[in-house]
Amino acid sequence: MNKRSKIGSIVAMLLLFGILIAVSLFNIYTNKSFFETSFTTCVSIAVAVGISYFLSQKQTDRRKQKEILLNLVSRIQNIVCSTEAYTVQRTTDPDSLTMRNRDINNAIHILENFGKRFDISTEVCFIREKFNEYEELIGNHINDLNYLQESKKELKRPLDLIDKKLFEIMLKIYD
Repeated sequence: MNKRSKIGSIVAMLLLFGILIAVSLFNIYTNKSFFETSFTTCVSIAVAVGISYFLSQKQTDRRKQKEILLNLVSRIQNIVCSTEAYTVQRTTDPDSLTMRNRDINNAIHILENFGKRFDISTEVCFIREKFNEYEELIGNHINDLNYLQESKKELKRPLDLIDKKLFEIMLKIYD
């Protein structure tokens, strides 16, 4: 939200609040039985306000969790789609391959933890399976960079499948 829209919303709220006060004061002045109300009416209003606040706050928390999960999925997607993920050079440091794999593995682990809550468990299992293929190929040939350099297609195939499944997760989260 930019500064102009914040100021506009504050002015609108103050204007609405002022109108409500003016109407209330007019109603109090013209209606002598304005403050006469039953205890049950007051309790029901308090309960309604409390429940509506609780439910709206809960929805806000869930929406924020979805945003964080989407950021994580997007981060995994950026790593998986980068050319460095499937293109290995003779000068590539094996430690950088291991670190990238560890980073992806940790992110997938977080997805696994939230898979049930957001109904994405099957997609995350598929991603884990394809990542394990990718990780195994690199792990088996971590010291043979020439082989990894020639295996561009084999490295890219599971990453492409992971990328597609990450898109499905993004769509499913907001379904």
